Amino acid sequence: MQYSDSDLKAINDIVRRAHTEPEFRIKLFKNPNTVLDQFNVSDKAKSMVLDFFNEIKN
Repeated sequence: MQYSDSDLKAINDIVRRAHTEPEFRIKLFKNPNTVLDQFNVSDKAKSMVLDFFNEIKN
């Protein structure tokens, strides 16, 4: 599965912020779609991030 450079940068930013910013991480776990809508990423990239964080939660 290929992602655009902008998707990869956004995914990197999301994961980095989730790792370093507890408030952001909590928001991401509680309302992932709302948080991800703040980033300019494709639906495919959003789906990948959601799947990743759903795996972590479970």
